[in-house]
Amino acid sequence: RSPGAVVDLAGAGGINLVRGSILVSTGSGSTALAIHDSARTAIQHVTLLARGAGSTALSVDATTGVTDVTVSSTIIRGGSLDVSSVGIMTGTTQLVLESSAYRVAGVAGAGPSTHGANHISAEPIFVNEGGGDLHQAPGSPTIDAGTALGIATDIDGQPRSIGPQPDIGADEAGAPAREPTRSGRGKGARGRAEASAQPAPLRGWRRAPTRL
Repeated sequence: RSPGAVVDLAGAGGINLVRGSILVSTGSGSTALAIHDSARTAIQHVTLLARGAGSTALSVDATTGVTDVTVSSTIIRGGSLDVSSVGIMTGTTQLVLESSAYRVAGVAGAGPSTHGANHISAEPIFVNEGGGDLHQAPGSPTIDAGTALGIATDIDGQPRSIGPQPDIGADEAGAPAREPTRSGRGKGARGRAEASAQPAPLRGWRRAPTRL
């Protein structure tokens, strides 16, 4: 239903949960995450990037009854639009964006959207996006800017949260798991900036614009 979408939730009834994932689309006019003909959907600690010309990070089509799409602690960045909503979104059908990183000016379409507390518009900073390393870099405004959702680990299996608040997005910037040193003693936790500078490879994210 949504050509070029990395993940397309079409006709997925019941309660849908998209959590702890990184979805990247690179094609012209592509979409990282598309939701339509679905029921209640929660998007939590996800990184949505659409980098092609005319692309959209999150597309919500409510013309046939998508209900209660709630986005929390999520990075949303599109080449053209961060969020696109289509259809009449009133009554029990709504789109709520809270404690997430997106540009309000990048939210467009028919129907109202609710901008919850603590959203930020500053650009997230990654270690090396061009090289495929989407760990959060030191100084990223998304660090310690999320809200607690009861999620214990990030996409790498590292604890969430490490700072006073969880980070926005799939990655929690912080120290890796303890590892042995040459003397056989374990290395303690390192600072967030130091650990972010030498991250482990991310697991479980898709780049190719493939419809599931």
